[in-house]
Amino acid sequence: MWYQVCFSFCFVAWVALAGVATGWSCRTQADSLYYQGEKAVQQAQRLNRDLTPLGAERAGNGADIPPWRGGLAMPPLAYKGVGHRRPAPYPDDQPVYQIYNDNSAQHQLDVTPGVLALLRGSDVQLNVYPTRRTAAAPHFWYDQTYQNLVQRPDLLTDLTGGVPFPIPSDGSEVLTNMLLRWQGKQFHGFERLFSVQGNDVEAWPLATRAVFPYAMPVSDRGFDLPEQLRSRTRVSESNHRKAVHWFSWRERSLESPFHRQYAVTVESRAVAVEHLLNASQAPAMLPPSLLMDQPDQYHWQLVGKHELLVPYNNYRLFDDQPGYKNFLTPSRPQLQRVRFEKHRVWVLDGVVKGRSRASFGKQVLYVDEDSWAPVMIDRYSIAGELVGVGIALLTSAYEVPAIVAEFQLEFDLQEDRYWFHAMDDSIGLSRDYSRLPVSRNRSLLDTVR
Repeated sequence: MWYQVCFSFCFVAWVALAGVATGWSCRTQADSLYYQGEKAVQQAQRLNRDLTPLGAERAGNGADIPPWRGGLAMPPLAYKGVGHRRPAPYPDDQPVYQIYNDNSAQHQLDVTPGVLALLRGSDVQLNVYPTRRTAAAPHFWYDQTYQNLVQRPDLLTDLTGGVPFPIPSDGSEVLTNMLLRWQGKQFHGFERLFSVQGNDVEAWPLATRAVFPYAMPVSDRGFDLPEQLRSRTRVSESNHRKAVHWFSWRERSLESPFHRQYAVTVESRAVAVEHLLNASQAPAMLPPSLLMDQPDQYHWQLVGKHELLVPYNNYRLFDDQPGYKNFLTPSRPQLQRVRFEKHRVWVLDGVVKGRSRASFGKQVLYVDEDSWAPVMIDRYSIAGELVGVGIALLTSAYEVPAIVAEFQLEFDLQEDRYWFHAMDDSIGLSRDYSRLPVSRNRSLLDTVR
């Protein structure tokens, strides 16, 4: 009889302890979710305090970077509309100082290794202007960025706009912010691609259309975002031959609903591009975002945030001498026409994965903190030699408003060749960011196929 009593007592005690442990576990999990949610709200409040609505630092550096005061959200009175040259909002700005080969050592902390390589052994001169923090976006994009921090959706596909990770914790989040940055809902325009090697200059006309459904309300997309086009499609067409660039993402980790990582995949379909240009002449038709190869072929490590001289607010690139003939000089373009300013940039080290067949051993990407736009990239060989440099000439499309790169340079340092992707100055010197024409029987996705 006594052993039955002992057994019953032990069983009751075990059940009670199990219940206490389960309750403690549930409470611990609930407390963890509560504190994580509270932390998310506190982070979101920073967007109204010490950070800009997109996650950049509001304050300046007390010297050559001013505070952010709202950016450039409206065009000046002299703006004539789509297709016309955007008037410079700061026409009286003059260079503060110049950087060239002989004094580049004094400024090596302010420029990237790629820019130093362009200066070395050449007569290239960089003009440094006062910094103007013109980055701005529509208020609905600011609001959605705030909600992304407060609500912390389980899946990236649940997001409906805004910066996905305005306070990033790793390289994959910065990369995702860059690819899903605000640059309007769509655009179309006529462009030209130049290849320059020595005195040989070749040019090809392009018609480019881009759609950014991530930035659109669901009613405007005309298709289901998770199942079809998930973020962006861009088509460059010449003589009915197309190069299509788009990207999607897939979930990499399910550690916590409050911290998920994503492997971003950029896919390119160069349809009959080999009949237009060969691979050595036009690297992937100068894809948008400066990225070459698949991003998931690299391990992207967040190095941190640096203050660097980058191309910004390039309104007056060609206003004194229309056309590109004088700009596209042998070996190096006339970079003294480019306006450089000091801005904070996120720095990402992309080291190639072991079994990847990527074109480079490492790529170092520089992303503007105010807009999440890629501004420069340095490309290294497997042996660690700097072999390529990509530069996006950023400016503010204040009629949108958005920071965009309508001009892009790509340098092959080994072949002493470079490419220039620019607006077609014989047709118009800006893209049209208004609504693309879509018939009733076609969705926005169909317009870029």
